Amino acid sequence: MCAIALRLVRSMDASINYGFLKIVEDETLGFTGGLLTVNQDGKPTEFHCTAPVAENKTQKILYGQTWKSHVYCDLIAKALVQKASKSPELVFVDQAELANLSGKVAAPILLVSESSDKAKSQLSEEIQYPEFQLDHLNVSILSTDLVQVEFVKEACERFTSSLTLDEPFERICQALNEARQVARRSDAA
Repeated sequence: MCAIALRLVRSMDASINYGFLKIVEDETLGFTGGLLTVNQDGKPTEFHCTAPVAENKTQKILYGQTWKSHVYCDLIAKALVQKASKSPELVFVDQAELANLSGKVAAPILLVSESSDKAKSQLSEEIQYPEFQLDHLNVSILSTDLVQVEFVKEACERFTSSLTLDEPFERICQALNEARQVARRSDAA
């Protein structure tokens, strides 16, 4: 963990590679994930999406209550982060199911939610994650490594001088929606 923290502190001098990760569920196609990496100004540096992951009844039975987290983190999100040519220094998520991604990728995972949102209540109440308010959003740092907190706060403040932290998620949703429409058209042909 100390090596990660040192790398994060050093990277404040250069432009940070921010990653935004979103999973979208479609009743007919399944789960599709998207990872948008952007620079400090919100300009895209990379985008990756997965092919839809269909529901597997056997896995759903075997994984029980952890099934959705398994699909989100192990099958989709981890693969997207590993596919990035330049690993993001921070990975923002807006779905509590992605909380278990922490520890599976090197970057700190940040859960972004509306201040009044109950997404955080889905997280284990046993662990107190560092969090802070930024604009109208609550940011939870899904790590207990307190060395990262100041870096994360400063990086988020730098980013929000241009955009809000929830704006890139909307871009991902629109891009995934477009990809699903293309997939439907090719299936119909």
